[in-house]
Amino acid sequence: MKSNKTKIIGLLVTLLIVIIAALSLTKKTESEVKIGALYVLSGPVSSIGEVQMSATELAVEKINSTGGINGKKLVVDIQDSAFDPKKALDAYYALQHTGHKYFIADGSPIVASIHPKIIEDKNFSIAVAATTPVYLDDSNRTCRIALRAEQFGSIIHKMSEQEGIKTISVLIPNNEYGKGIHASIVNSFGESLVQAEFYDVNSIDYRTSITKLIEKQSTSDGLFVINVSANVETMFKQLGELGWKKQIFSDYYTINNPNLKDSSIVRGIVYADYDYVKDVQPNDSKEVVEFKNLYTKRFGKKPVFIAAATYDSIILLAEGLRNADQVEGVANYISGLKNYQAITGNLSFNSSCEVNRDVVIRKVN
Repeated sequence: MKSNKTKIIGLLVTLLIVIIAALSLTKKTESEVKIGALYVLSGPVSSIGEVQMSATELAVEKINSTGGINGKKLVVDIQDSAFDPKKALDAYYALQHTGHKYFIADGSPIVASIHPKIIEDKNFSIAVAATTPVYLDDSNRTCRIALRAEQFGSIIHKMSEQEGIKTISVLIPNNEYGKGIHASIVNSFGESLVQAEFYDVNSIDYRTSITKLIEKQSTSDGLFVINVSANVETMFKQLGELGWKKQIFSDYYTINNPNLKDSSIVRGIVYADYDYVKDVQPNDSKEVVEFKNLYTKRFGKKPVFIAAATYDSIILLAEGLRNADQVEGVANYISGLKNYQAITGNLSFNSSCEVNRDVVIRKVN
């Protein structure tokens, strides 16, 4: 009899502990606002994810030190997309299953993968630096603060005209980013596009593709190259070793790839860039200077565009959440912003929550 009573008391104590823990967890959850993030933390372009993790740390610190989201603590739950569409979708499902409705995502293959689900599930996402045309729609619940693929074709055409180049070839990744850029170049260059070589993003050797390009070098005045992987230096070294002699063009993401440490191998390359620069500028606002200095001090490197754009995306979403408590309201708030002073520049959004940005042409010295 005594033994049974002891067991009952033990069960009651255990049940009480469970209830207290559940109430504590509920209270903690109610005092938090959560954002889901899909970053590239593994695979050939994982250096991008490292940059975004650093920027996220600073953004969350900034928001929570200034009152959070109307008194609630902001928490960013991060999942690894591995720059893989299927893994990205699995990561999205995992976050959505735990109640997330707001997402920060990056990488064209990633945002293209989750885009239909964001619309179907009536959630909200901000694409940090993805250019894919697939993400472009009439919905303001799929926001973007980056340049779009179709803008690249025209700017590449402009760059080539300035260099007196009429025909061009391309060496680009066989993924959503590369395909979007390719379509844009085809639209701008037409028959002046001599040849397109697509490589696997996991490639560690590009000589087969480069050899095919060099075979037609006599009919091509220039070459447009994209490589945001860990093997970017290998590609440029092989271009030189195998005999590519003509002008090379590129994009911001390639030239600012953290894995490109030897700038001498890209000297002379003309590339499309954002007007944001990682160094402190005389006309930078107090907020921009503070961000650049803090990032550099904390992480030992200057904040490239993807870092600043990740920071901006989280700050923007936090501001939207402060002004609305439903997805539709947050989407309407952000898409309605004009001349918003962000770290990466002056942002104005259209009704589809696509940002208008200037493109700058630069040359590697």
